[in-house]
Amino acid sequence: MKERKPIGYWTEENTIIELKLVTNELGHFPTGIELKNMNKRNLGHAITKNGGYPYFRKIFGYELKRKPDGYWTEENTIIELKLIIKELSHFPTQRELYNMNRSDLVSAMRINGGSSHFRKKMRYKPLQKPDGYWTEENTIIELEANIKELGHFPTYTELENMNRSDLERAITINGGVSHFKEILGYETKKRKHIGYWTEENTIIELEAIIEVLGHFPTYSEFENMKRRDLHNAIKNNGGLPHFWKIFGIEVTERQILMSKIASYVGKRGKECEIIVKDLLMEWTEAHNLPSPEFNVKLAKSKIIEFVCEGNKRIGIDVTNTKSKNGGAIRHKWKHKEYQNHLDELWIVVFSFLFTPEDFIKLNQKSPDSVKVMSIWQFIEELELIPDEDYKDKMGNYCKCTFHNKDELVKNISERGELSNALRLCSDKSQA
Repeated sequence: MKERKPIGYWTEENTIIELKLVTNELGHFPTGIELKNMNKRNLGHAITKNGGYPYFRKIFGYELKRKPDGYWTEENTIIELKLIIKELSHFPTQRELYNMNRSDLVSAMRINGGSSHFRKKMRYKPLQKPDGYWTEENTIIELEANIKELGHFPTYTELENMNRSDLERAITINGGVSHFKEILGYETKKRKHIGYWTEENTIIELEAIIEVLGHFPTYSEFENMKRRDLHNAIKNNGGLPHFWKIFGIEVTERQILMSKIASYVGKRGKECEIIVKDLLMEWTEAHNLPSPEFNVKLAKSKIIEFVCEGNKRIGIDVTNTKSKNGGAIRHKWKHKEYQNHLDELWIVVFSFLFTPEDFIKLNQKSPDSVKVMSIWQFIEELELIPDEDYKDKMGNYCKCTFHNKDELVKNISERGELSNALRLCSDKSQA
């Protein structure tokens, strides 16, 4: 694994030292793309943070190819664009211009109305991002381009002034400013202080999200935005129905019931992790092994709930999948990037949807280093005998798959208590 520089390493002095090594290796001052290809993104971020590429080019004695003040009028921007279009045979994308070291032209377009303005003026079809474009990865790519131009991490105001509301929205729905600052090596604000999450501050934070999304966020959107802090604040200050009422959102009794179910689903997942954690603690203690590590981040945004050290380094991931097709299970071995950090990955499933034959089929499809098992098989693997209370808990969490959602909602409505309804989950889910 690549050794990380200590916090505070990337001063201007150390940036110059690292740049000298790269410049000597390449024979010229590096571009941002070259640093990325050399796996030296941290150096790129340090350049941006400590003054920008023009500043360091000047220090290293490289000529700055800069147009005279006042050059970038709309007319001259069109002239420069035509030369690029003649070379490419199409209107350039922002990424192409950066690759061609034409960030000056990118800036000129933004100053004079933006890329869409020039596409329209030069009779090119407006270019929109395709559905699904704004992933975390593409948000980072777009952010890096803006940072390269500005010389620092952009504020929301700067993005608005640059007509980049699309990027502003992408940042918001993919984790927020602090999340991307952390990824790109910038200092982030400290967590909210104790006592911050009053009803008033919860409303203020919600208003900011609603302004971006155009609607009150769903549970999935809170998860995708990595805003569990806000979702928890809502639960602690009266719950979703309370805030729906504050924001004037009309809801049916069924929607209120479904919100209770959604809250239960989140709680159920956490409770299942606690069960596995307790079992692992008992197992490691019995075998004189180090205590397991919890919530281990193996790669960017990829977390394994538990990692145990013995003769092997084994990661344990817990799932409450509600789908018989096993897509959520396959996702864990395809996208967790465990293989670079673990000898084995165990996927522990709390669900009666799967028969022993289903687990055999899943293990036949999975890599050799992956074991998929029910919670009951997990207990057998560890050779543990849990008490009856734990067995009852595990049975209840395996039973409720919500394929019988209509019956569940009916039971909640009739009994007025979520826990009673959950215990009455239909035996259909055990098929």
